[in-house]
Amino acid sequence: MEINHEDKPSNFLLALLYHELGDIEEPEEAIHYLNKSLNYFNAYSKLDAEEDITEDLISIEQKLAWNYDKLRNHKEAEIHLRKAILLGDNEEWVYSQLAYNLRSQERYEEALEKLSKRLLNLEEKILGYILK
Repeated sequence: MEINHEDKPSNFLLALLYHELGDIEEPEEAIHYLNKSLNYFNAYSKLDAEEDITEDLISIEQKLAWNYDKLRNHKEAEIHLRKAILLGDNEEWVYSQLAYNLRSQERYEEALEKLSKRLLNLEEKILGYILK
């Protein structure tokens, strides 16, 4: 089956479909589907996208990192975690996972720095709740 690569709805729907297919246990297969999803989201974004896909892209980068981590490919996991951060992901999880992957590469100083960032984010959230 061929799709028109200029058709926004087709690219968007295929991106969503492959994103959902990426939620499987087998890491290699999940990575395959998630990369296909990224390709369709990127194609969609080049067609004057109407939907904001930032959260989808962050989710895919997180899932790619998680699956590379399952394969003990910590360098590749690091790359995807950093992409998620560049896209605006500021969750504690992403920083703790980045610290874990850096530690697994014996990059202890960097790991400590990222873990400190995570703790600062938690502290800011707690203060925010208290001061409300």
